[in-house]
Amino acid sequence: MSEKQTKRKLHIGRFMIGAGSVRDQEHLIRKVFVQLQLIPVHVEMLWHEDALAYTALSPDFEAISEGDEVPTYDILFTKDIKNINLRVQKRKH
Repeated sequence: MSEKQTKRKLHIGRFMIGAGSVRDQEHLIRKVFVQLQLIPVHVEMLWHEDALAYTALSPDFEAISEGDEVPTYDILFTKDIKNINLRVQKRKH
């Protein structure tokens, strides 16, 4: 493959959020999206898991080449009175 044909790298990942969290904690979910600079490219409601499955771009996700398998992440957070502390963790297969 020549340099001009090099595959582009994307900071893309998959993650899930419980539907109850989206319904009951909309303000918190919005803050998570802003803080992680998430740009959803696909969202699917998983009725059997009562969750929303997202595929999104974020600088906090590992860069992968176009066409590679998109990794799955857990978005872990703690909340205190003033702040939301986030950590993105890639799931191991």
